[in-house]
Amino acid sequence: PIGVDAGRIIKLQKSVVKAGGSVAGTATWEKIGYQRDEDDFFIPLRALVTLARNLAAGSARQEKGVLFAYETSPVIEWARDKGSVMFLDATMSQSMRRFIEAKGGTIHNATADQNMRVTRVTGRLYSRGDVRKDDYPAKARARMDDIRQNIVPRLDSPVAIITHKAYLKYSQEAHQADDAAEVAAQAFESATGIPIGWFGKHDRGLDSWGGRNIALVGMPLLSKESIAGAYACTRAAMIDCGIPMPEWDQVMDKEKADADGPPMPVMPEVRAWLVDEYAQGVAQAVGRNRAVNHPRGCKPLQVHLWGGLQTAEMDAAMRCYGIVVHDRMRNPNSAPGPKVDVGAVDEAIEMVLATGGAVSERSVRGALVGLQRSASTESIRARIRDMRASGAIPAATRSNSATARSTF
Repeated sequence: PIGVDAGRIIKLQKSVVKAGGSVAGTATWEKIGYQRDEDDFFIPLRALVTLARNLAAGSARQEKGVLFAYETSPVIEWARDKGSVMFLDATMSQSMRRFIEAKGGTIHNATADQNMRVTRVTGRLYSRGDVRKDDYPAKARARMDDIRQNIVPRLDSPVAIITHKAYLKYSQEAHQADDAAEVAAQAFESATGIPIGWFGKHDRGLDSWGGRNIALVGMPLLSKESIAGAYACTRAAMIDCGIPMPEWDQVMDKEKADADGPPMPVMPEVRAWLVDEYAQGVAQAVGRNRAVNHPRGCKPLQVHLWGGLQTAEMDAAMRCYGIVVHDRMRNPNSAPGPKVDVGAVDEAIEMVLATGGAVSERSVRGALVGLQRSASTESIRARIRDMRASGAIPAATRSNSATARSTF
């Protein structure tokens, strides 16, 4: 009888959640579920078909004792099999573009200039942080004070702020209340006259902040487990549609987040996919200002990006969605950056050469992970460039096999 294993089922569910599993957007009748009254499992045929397709394609994922299978959404299945679908998307992902083009579809780009000026503020990440830590409420209050005293005054009125819900929620004494974030937002607006919202609610679809100068404080950042789950979901859908995507090796470029940004995948394909996902989110949040409707004779709307991913590759990805960073400034309240990891890049390059490998940004990042050291993207690229210029390492070349493959 299954009833005696109720504890095991509960434990399994917790493992799925911890490993990044999600059933969001899945109808009740589509989910595998346990029927307590009948002491039996309900397993819909669609779930079995999904599992079979994943196993056949090699797109299933095993994590922490749990096997994940990923279902392709019905609209993508229809587009794959029938083709008669029109997608309207303000921030269409690069993966979606690949899918449409691979299936013989046509992408029509319709763009309009946005009357705004974007400033990136560097030197502090403004990540959400771990709400389980005892000192988190104090940190949340400090972040809200920072927004009031440091961020708001740098924008002309009218202003709107988007940040992490946890900053608002845990800044309240009664932060365990269900409406703690809403109460904090109301108090903030009452005191400052400025509406404040959070990622996950006010960064998409909201149409009441048009014409306002906007500050994004931080941005949603995925954990390694969440990256693995989200990438595997996209990969499974692409493979199901006959479009190859490599499996992620789960190697990150550093262990912990710092002022320059969060840990990122070393693998170029996964890194590019993740940066694209992040760029879409920022573009959607910025779009709450409706700068496309702002009169051209007026002063451009101000957009300040405080923290988040602050790299050149992120700026390049955002340009694909119409967000151009015009200015950069250092956060005046940022702590001094970490000491330069002297010799880290040289040591990593020596390791790559000692193992007979070719020196590249990717191989150096992999060696840094093995050495448990870190270095910025800029320092890696600069050192490789200098060493190639001096002849210390050979110039970058494309292998014959790669060239041959590209000609077919």
